[in-house]
Amino acid sequence: MVKKICLLASVLIFISVGSLKAQEPIQPAKGDRIISERFFVDSYRKLIERKYWSSLESVDDSLKADPYNVDCYLLKAIVERAMGLSERALSDLNSYLEVRPRDATAKGFFKGFSNNDGDPFRRIPVKYRGYSQSLKAFFKLPPQIATGTLGLAGSGFFGDSLALCDRISDRVQFFSPMEYRELSFESPVGLVPLSLNHFVVASEKGIVVEYEEDDALFKVVRSGDLGESLESIAFLSDTRMVAALPDTRKVGLYEYPSLKRISEWSPPQTGIFEPRGLAVRGASVAVSDRNGDKVFIFSWGDQNYVQLDKEAPRSLLWGVGGDLLSLSDYGTMSVFSPEEDGHWEISDKIEVEEGLSMARMKDQVYIIKADGRSITALTPTPLKKKGLTRDVILYEPLFEEINEDQGSAISVRMSINGPLISYTKSQSGVLSTVWQDTMKPGRILSIQDEVGSEAILVSGKNLNRISDTKALLISEEDNSLERGLRMIWEEGLPVSQLILDSSIELSKQQLSRILRFCLMNGVSISAWITKIPSDNLILAVENTGGTVYYSSSLSKKNIFPLKTNSFFIKIFYPDTVYSSGYPSKNMLSTIADFGMISYRGWLPVWPDLL
Repeated sequence: MVKKICLLASVLIFISVGSLKAQEPIQPAKGDRIISERFFVDSYRKLIERKYWSSLESVDDSLKADPYNVDCYLLKAIVERAMGLSERALSDLNSYLEVRPRDATAKGFFKGFSNNDGDPFRRIPVKYRGYSQSLKAFFKLPPQIATGTLGLAGSGFFGDSLALCDRISDRVQFFSPMEYRELSFESPVGLVPLSLNHFVVASEKGIVVEYEEDDALFKVVRSGDLGESLESIAFLSDTRMVAALPDTRKVGLYEYPSLKRISEWSPPQTGIFEPRGLAVRGASVAVSDRNGDKVFIFSWGDQNYVQLDKEAPRSLLWGVGGDLLSLSDYGTMSVFSPEEDGHWEISDKIEVEEGLSMARMKDQVYIIKADGRSITALTPTPLKKKGLTRDVILYEPLFEEINEDQGSAISVRMSINGPLISYTKSQSGVLSTVWQDTMKPGRILSIQDEVGSEAILVSGKNLNRISDTKALLISEEDNSLERGLRMIWEEGLPVSQLILDSSIELSKQQLSRILRFCLMNGVSISAWITKIPSDNLILAVENTGGTVYYSSSLSKKNIFPLKTNSFFIKIFYPDTVYSSGYPSKNMLSTIADFGMISYRGWLPVWPDLL
C-alpha cells in the first residue's frame, strides 16, 4: 500500500513539473523605444508652437510605438489642458500618477490644475474703484477745444470715441485721444454702436438714424420715425430694437430697420410709469422708472419680472458678470448684483456729484457729469482672492546667452485673458518660477497688445452676410466645431478674436469647450447678435473681454481690432545645468501675480530641444 502511494506521488510530481516546463511565461508587448521617442520629441515641438491637434496625434503615435512610454501621458495632459479638454487632461494625469505615484512635480501639476479648473462661466464679485478728471485732461485735448453740454442726455462709446448727446445744442460730441468731432442732430437722446463703423442715433422726437463712418465722415445709411417721442433706445439683436416711450408710458419692441412695432411692455401696477434709461443684456431688458423710483428687469414672452428700488433712477448699464448699474438724478450709482437664490442685492454704491450719464468700454465704466466737462472712470476690482487663480499656456520658449556673469536664460511667452483685464494691466506683476525642482530668478519683461491679430467669424446660415473677413462655417455635424477650431488655429494665424454668430445652436457643453480654449490661449469671444443670444454666450463674451455686434453684415472694416494681451517672462540659470530626465523633472512652473489675480502655467523645458 505504501509503495502504491509513493508511486502515485511520484507520478503527480512528474506531471506537475512537466506542466510547469510546458507553460510559457507571459511576455509584455514589445515597444520600439527609438520610434516612440522620435514621435515624443515631435509632439513636444508642436506643443510649444501651439499646434495642439498635431501634437496630440504625435504623442498618440508615440504611445502606439511603445505603450510603456509613460511620459506620453504627462505630455498628453499638458496638450489637452492647452486645448481646454479638462476632463481628458485630468484622466491622463491620473494614468501617469498611477505609474509614478511619488512624482511630486506631477502631483503639484495635478493639484493646481484641479483647483484652477472651475466653472468657466463663473461670476467674479467686484467693487468699482476709480478717479475723476476733466474731459480735456482725460482725452489730452488741445486748449482751443471747448467742452461742455447744455442738455446732456445719453452717452456711449463708438470705437474708442466717447459720444455725448446734447439734446438742447442739437449735436453729438465725439471725444477720442487728442481729437474732437461733432455731428449735428436734432435733440439726440441716445447712441448705440452696431459695429466699428456703424452706429444709431435716436432723437427725442422719435427719429432714428443709422450712420456709417467712412474716411472720418459720418454718412447716413437709413432713417425712420417711430411717430412718438422717446427717451432712450437699445438693441436686442440686429433686427430687434427697444425704445423707452415716456408719452405712452411703455417700452416698445420694434423691427429694425423698418421700425414696425411688434410689442410693448409696462409693469402691471397702478402708479404712473415713466420709462427713461434702457440697458440690454442677452434677452434681459432693464428699464428705469424715474417717477416710481423703480428699476424693472424683464424679458419679452416671460410674465415674470424683477423690481428693484432706486430713487430717481435715470441711466442704466450692465457691468461684468451680470451686475446692473443704476445712476440716479442725484449722481448716486448703485450696483445691483444677482444672488444664487434669484434675489438682487446692492453690492456697491458710489457718489458722483452731478453725475448724469453712464457709458461702458470693455470692462470699464464711465460717468459723465451734467455739464459735460468732467468724467469719472471706474474699474471693476475683485472682492476676494478665492477663485482668481487662472491657468494659462506657456509657449514659444527661446534659449539665449546673456553674458558671462549671468549665464543663460530662457524667455517664455504667456497670454492672459479674463473679464477684469483692465485691473490686471493696472497692477505690477510679480513672477515666481520653479525649474528642475529649484526656485529660479526671473522677471516679467513686458505686457503688450500683440500686433496684427486676426478675427475669425464662426457662422452658419448667415455666412452670405459676411465679406472680406475670415469665416468658418459650422454645420450640424458633431465634430464640425472641433475640425473648425483645428483648421483656424493650426493655420498659424495670430487669432485674437473669435466672433460667434448667435443664431448657431451651441449647447452649454460646446460653448464651454470654446470658452476654455479661448481662456487658455488669450482669445476673446465676441458675439454677432443675429438672434437674441443665450445668457451663456453673453457670459463667454464678458469672461474673455469680447464685444457684441448688432450690424446687419460684417467685414474687416467694421470689426473691432481686439488684441491679445501677452507678456514675456525670462528665467535665468547657470550654464552648467543641462536638460535630462523625465518631463516632470524639467517642468517649468510659473506663477505671475497681478494684484489679486494669479496666472499659473506649466511647461517642460529642454534647452537642447529649443
